[in-house]
Amino acid sequence: MNKKQDEQQIDSNYERWWDQAVHYTTKEKWKPAVEDLFDFHNIPVIHEKFSLDFVMRVIKFVARYDERWKKFPPSSFDAEKYNAHKSMYSTVEDELNRLVDEHDEKKKQL
Repeated sequence: MNKKQDEQQIDSNYERWWDQAVHYTTKEKWKPAVEDLFDFHNIPVIHEKFSLDFVMRVIKFVARYDERWKKFPPSSFDAEKYNAHKSMYSTVEDELNRLVDEHDEKKKQL
């Protein structure tokens, strides 16, 4: 697929909610999905680095908390273009960092 075809594919999947600002309560609902990914795969938080790939894997778990992401086409994700995508990206990053910090703090206490 060339760039124009990619853009047409994204445009054909466009949802109006992608452009809307995301309320902090919605972002709070998304956060457990990060931990769900770790629990599902039974891996420690320190085995993951933040990346776009990580965000895309978390989105699969977000649908449990926010149905709008249930049929989300991964190829349409653009954190620079859409408010909801940007919010998802930053929320996942913040939650991963929080979980890593929490892990590090527990490790220090041992």
